[in-house]
Amino acid sequence: MFATLHRHFTRHPALSLRWPLTVIIIGLMGMIDSGYLTYSHYAQTVLPCPTIESVNTCQVVATSVYSNILGVPLALIGLGFYATIIAIGLISLKEKFQFALNFIPPLAALAWLFSVRLTYLQFFVIHSVCYYCIFSALLATILLVMGVMMMRKIDN
Repeated sequence: MFATLHRHFTRHPALSLRWPLTVIIIGLMGMIDSGYLTYSHYAQTVLPCPTIESVNTCQVVATSVYSNILGVPLALIGLGFYATIIAIGLISLKEKFQFALNFIPPLAALAWLFSVRLTYLQFFVIHSVCYYCIFSALLATILLVMGVMMMRKIDN
């Protein structure tokens, strides 16, 4: 058990520089997406989105009762998540701090599970789809897959 922990919390010469760089790029894309949604929320602007039967589906989702947790917009929570992902990527650029990449799989798993729930709500409860939200769910899925791939690479 201690050997496994040691292997996961030391530098990982098996991981190339592309892993942290990819994490940073995905984090930046997510930060732009959730940052725009956060701005739109606080500026109270209408989201540009395809309209279906004269309904802006993104706006319906973004203003639904499910768009906040305890008064905090989900977009702001997403912004914090992606800022954390970028910070982990930046820290892990230094080889001796590559162990920080170990935080990607559990964080990505939480984000993915949360995204699955929100996607379910969009399709089956709200009956509208927010393309910005689906993009964020896709990014969470990519991060989860990357996290699993990194862990497998480290274990070998």
